[in-house]
Amino acid sequence: MTLFVAAAREGADAVRNNWRAFAIIVIAAWVTAGLFYLLPGLQAVAEAAARFKTSGGLAFAAVSTAIACVTIPEIGKCLMKQPPTPLRDYPFLFMFWAGIGIMVDLFYSYLAQTVGVGTSPPIVATKVLWDQAIFSPLITMPYGVFLFAFKEGGYRLSGVPKVLSGGVGWRRWLATTVTCWGFWIPTVTAIYALPGDVKFLMFLAMEGTWGVLLVHILSRADVSSGHN
Repeated sequence: MTLFVAAAREGADAVRNNWRAFAIIVIAAWVTAGLFYLLPGLQAVAEAAARFKTSGGLAFAAVSTAIACVTIPEIGKCLMKQPPTPLRDYPFLFMFWAGIGIMVDLFYSYLAQTVGVGTSPPIVATKVLWDQAIFSPLITMPYGVFLFAFKEGGYRLSGVPKVLSGGVGWRRWLATTVTCWGFWIPTVTAIYALPGDVKFLMFLAMEGTWGVLLVHILSRADVSSGHN
């Protein structure tokens, strides 16, 4: 129980330290989503984005996710006059989020084929369960812990075990997973219930918001672990 409380505190600390940028992005995203139902012009934008996503395949999913998850947090930081991310970290972050984009696109396609594409409560509940009980804790969170450890270890595979030794890897996984559940369970529930055309744009906005929290937790872990 103590480990879960500590993990929850890491997530709360990430929100507390970035709450202004976090709030701006979330409010803007959901206001925009509401406008899609009121303004036909915005609906056309969502339909065009969905067509680009379909025609672009995994490459488009990778690039669009990376751009959103690198730039949206920086816009939030700029608006709140917070220090920007060092330029030297951009290639790593772009690669990291591109990988997330590919995995998420493959996973969502799998769910559409196996669970369905509707927005009924049973379909949404099944997708959320698969997303948060299997995909996030077993795939994307370990991916994040590993790659940030790879970065911290000087971009050497041999450095990863040293970074994650002594229970550090487990604590980082737990902190990101508990925070993921707190953020993504209500978020993906809402996103899965949206029409398909709007869903993709909302995912990008929320993924960018999640990027603020995830990078804060893993970067803070890098510093607190004492590794260089």
